[in-house]
Amino acid sequence: EAPTLVLWGDDDRWIPIAHADRFVAAIPGARKAVIPECGHVPQEERPAEVARLLEEFLGETRAN
Repeated sequence: EAPTLVLWGDDDRWIPIAHADRFVAAIPGARKAVIPECGHVPQEERPAEVARLLEEFLGETRAN
């Protein structure tokens, strides 16, 4: 029931992006953010983008 953000790299070669959709479908209220031109480790490959998405998500979560 906790707010959940599923982050995924659109070029993840280990786990297909379809799994992100499965996670979002299985977690009530979850939402997905896909990072373009990013692989399996977004926090290392695109740290600024991950931080921006997390800050945005947390800001929205606090507002609700």
